[in-house]
Amino acid sequence: AGRTDVFLPHRRLRAVVSLGADEKPLPSGPITIEFTLRQIDKLTTVKVNVAGIPDSEDWEEYYRLSVDRWSAALTELKTYLLSR
Repeated sequence: AGRTDVFLPHRRLRAVVSLGADEKPLPSGPITIEFTLRQIDKLTTVKVNVAGIPDSEDWEEYYRLSVDRWSAALTELKTYLLSR
């Protein structure tokens, strides 16, 4: 869960991940997920950037899962769009 921080239709969306009720703010700041879309001619690119994950060993698994999940999701989206 989170809140939308930036919204520029058809170009950019950034969401700030909400902390759980028992969680303290991270020293790295809030975790954000930013989607950027660019269209050149008939080609659209989607970029996903996740920021704010602490650079420490106890967050390494969370980071790896984030990378793997976004990679799989974008691959699935590409497959879906190419099949249409």
